Amino acid sequence: MTGSISYIAEFACIHEGNGDYLRELASAVKMAGATGVKFQIFSADEVVTPDHPDYAYFKSISFVHKEWNAHIKACAAMGLGVWVDVSGSFSLSVVESAIDHIAGVKIHSADIDNPIVLEGVKKLGKPIAIGCGGTPLIDLFELLDRLGPDVPLTLLHGYQAFPKLEGAPGGPPAKGIAAEDLELWRIRTLAETFSSARIGLSDHLAGDDPLAIDAPGLAVALGATVIEKHVTVKRSELREDYFSSLEPAEFAEMVRRANLAVVATGSNERRMREGELGYRREMKRAPQAREALAGATALRVGDIDYVRDGSYESASRAGRVARRTLLKPLASGERISDALLDYKVGLFCNARRGSSRLPGKALLPFYEEYSTIGYLLKRLISYPADIGQVVFATTVLDEDDMLAEVAKSAGVPVVRGPVLDVMGRMLVAATEHNWDTLVRVTGDDQFVSCEYIERAIAHHLEHSLDFTRVEGLPIGMGCEVIDVRTLRRIHMAIPNHDQTELLTWFLDSEWTCRTGAIHADPQHAHDEFRITLDYQADYDLMREIANRCHATQDAFYISTERIIETLLEIDPEWVERAELWTAKRTQVPTELVYQFEAP
Repeated sequence: MTGSISYIAEFACIHEGNGDYLRELASAVKMAGATGVKFQIFSADEVVTPDHPDYAYFKSISFVHKEWNAHIKACAAMGLGVWVDVSGSFSLSVVESAIDHIAGVKIHSADIDNPIVLEGVKKLGKPIAIGCGGTPLIDLFELLDRLGPDVPLTLLHGYQAFPKLEGAPGGPPAKGIAAEDLELWRIRTLAETFSSARIGLSDHLAGDDPLAIDAPGLAVALGATVIEKHVTVKRSELREDYFSSLEPAEFAEMVRRANLAVVATGSNERRMREGELGYRREMKRAPQAREALAGATALRVGDIDYVRDGSYESASRAGRVARRTLLKPLASGERISDALLDYKVGLFCNARRGSSRLPGKALLPFYEEYSTIGYLLKRLISYPADIGQVVFATTVLDEDDMLAEVAKSAGVPVVRGPVLDVMGRMLVAATEHNWDTLVRVTGDDQFVSCEYIERAIAHHLEHSLDFTRVEGLPIGMGCEVIDVRTLRRIHMAIPNHDQTELLTWFLDSEWTCRTGAIHADPQHAHDEFRITLDYQADYDLMREIANRCHATQDAFYISTERIIETLLEIDPEWVERAELWTAKRTQVPTELVYQFEAP
């Protein structure tokens, strides 16, 4: 087994610009059993802005082109495979000039959407490793689409805690990685999702933590064939990156480490811990205007820089920005979010007649001449503000023709799609109406809050999210906002489309995509109640709310405030029942399998 494992010694910035130290360490790790080394090659200007707090430091530890060539050739001559982190034009030029001595290149998780790096790496024709720290699956799917299906690929699980302690030599993080942060279940999941890739571990445990030695072995047991590990001659020298580095002779305390292995393996909860989310916010580069741009400008790749600006705010994915039109002028250096781009929003209202709990519920009489679905559609189009184009979606079954007629009579466009594949039905609507962003409202939610739909759309676009939910409202008043491109890629990766009615189980996960939430105001936060149409008790309660509210106002749209006031006045005994869904969720597989799609 050991013969098939690649052990790559990560040098990072441990050399601090000292070439003699670099070569001394390379010789030491070769003797300790390393099969390769990895260097981070960069110029300060291609990774941070001049006003970034680390700019001067990056300048001070950088080797020039000629020096890097010499170091790469020297390590290759020792029999070490040389891997290189590529950050931009400078590092690409170094790799090109030493290409015969390069074993492979690595794309840092901060650069997986950087077109300069991606296009340059594709041209090199070398094996590629990708750091997956803080990276949702949708970003990996799109990256692999752009690289193509034939690239020898390694995916490295792991992340590093940030920020560093102020003034501490060598940069120890304020809170280091702990056993419970390793989430080693992802090794197996990555192997299942990306069956043609090698999977590895690049952990950043403290070098003096006994688990730092055991974790790679656990990863190998779970299917990893590549181990990347920070190294140093002596941790006591407190050189840059010493904190997560190992010395060659650290192999002890096996019993305690074996006990920690149970904690380290983790469980598949499809989430990222706050430390990893912080790492993603800290390290990801964001698109910003290279120069001032006028409104209505169609963005080109040359208009955009990709840097960390120190604000830690979310931004558009760089790979989705080009050819988009700006909605307003941008100042030089201004960060680009989806809210600044010409995204078309659509509201997807979905229903079909099939129901075992409350037969025929979509066409039951609800208020005056309106059926349940007719009332919902009238409510959505009566809201005075813009919440997107309302479209009604149902199945291609003959039994749902009556639903389609109700929508048409209300002046609402209709799309027909698959019976069980609700995601597929959504994509039919989004494609037909050219939507970029989709708001999902189910046909069971007659009192969905349009005020919160409006707020959720704004939050979703401002923070460039894939999936946005509303938390705290009574069940049935919230909605979901979904990026259509993300929905399409996730749909492609779901093995069984008959389960996509439960789409939140696939999308509402930081492990899968960028998620976020808006929260109900205190006076609206009553999620102990349910006003969604599943049972007779729901139907009776919701009709009572409608009758009471309409009796006191002329406008058709009933505000969120008034609905909740009425609900509290009634104070029904029939409340949300979480157990209705708990058992079912455990029976539905929510794993995704990557399939190549040409960009």
